[in-house]
Amino acid sequence: MVQHLEAYSPSWWDEAACRGIGNFHFFGEDERQCSLKRARIICGGCKAIKSCLTHALENKEEYGIWAGTSARAREKLIVLIEQGLDVETVVKMTLSNPRFRWAQYGG
Repeated sequence: MVQHLEAYSPSWWDEAACRGIGNFHFFGEDERQCSLKRARIICGGCKAIKSCLTHALENKEEYGIWAGTSARAREKLIVLIEQGLDVETVVKMTLSNPRFRWAQYGG
């Protein structure tokens, strides 16, 4: 998925469904080159989706698709965190939102 993830290997990385499939669906020079639909298929059943989204929000990842969310969607979630909601609450709200039905996370 991301070269820097492979470099420091967070604990959830071993369970990531995207591990080893390459960056094509998740990262491009701009978001239009990413395949959100394909990424969501991969992310949808991932055991690490909750940890992945937590990582993306805590690190304010500006590029690519993380846990099936676009950079634009994460910007809105980060605003909620900056307004006082904790990351865990934002992650739970996001993954349980009917708009994110594709996220059948097991976490």
